[in-house]
Amino acid sequence: MAVLSLALGALYAALAFLIGPQSALSRLSGADRWTPEERAAFDGASFASVWRRFHFALAALHAAAAAVALTAFAGHPAAGVGFSIAIGAVPVFGYAALVWTMRRWMPARERPVLAVSAAVLGLTGVGVVVLLAAGFRENRANADAHGVRISGMYGPEFRWDELQSVTALPLDSLPPVRHRVHGFSDGVRRKGRFSTADGGRVTLLLDGSERALVRFVPVEGPPVFLGMPSRQAADSCAAAWERWRD
Repeated sequence: MAVLSLALGALYAALAFLIGPQSALSRLSGADRWTPEERAAFDGASFASVWRRFHFALAALHAAAAAVALTAFAGHPAAGVGFSIAIGAVPVFGYAALVWTMRRWMPARERPVLAVSAAVLGLTGVGVVVLLAAGFRENRANADAHGVRISGMYGPEFRWDELQSVTALPLDSLPPVRHRVHGFSDGVRRKGRFSTADGGRVTLLLDGSERALVRFVPVEGPPVFLGMPSRQAADSCAAAWERWRD
């Protein structure tokens, strides 16, 4: 995660130099269609200053996020939340604010388009926040005579006859994971489909605070590893399978 944040920070720092006082007008899409009066009224110095300050701020934010990821705070749930917001939601809302601010340098006929673009980015940011909130939500197993349903992001639902086994395991039983195939991961939480070192696939539902695991092996599909707050809770979930599977 620190590497990702540093890479994004370097990208934002490079983008800060994409526009300068002399090149600002030529970099703007559609500026070639402006009238001579509109081009003469354009303040390239102030536009470039706002552009650079914005991207330097994003670069600094990502550098700070990388520093947190490399300190003793790494692995702490709160640090994971902050990291996800820093690299996921803040840039989207930031660009929405930047696009809205850019209206002051544009001809009046182009300002409504920028306003719509800013609104679209803002709505995208809301969508990112919703996805992050879903990723932060705890996954819980609810079992009854019909089967088990795991709540939260990527939580599946199984009938008992759709499972080959349900086993309580210690934390060190988690197979070596290579990388995320799809899902949610913030350095603390891992939720979704992941590939293993032996080339297999697993579904992980872990929030970083678990003390034990429950492994669900379905008849079809990859095994599911659900984090549990205690070994007792894991044993209870496995006992439900033993009680109701027949």
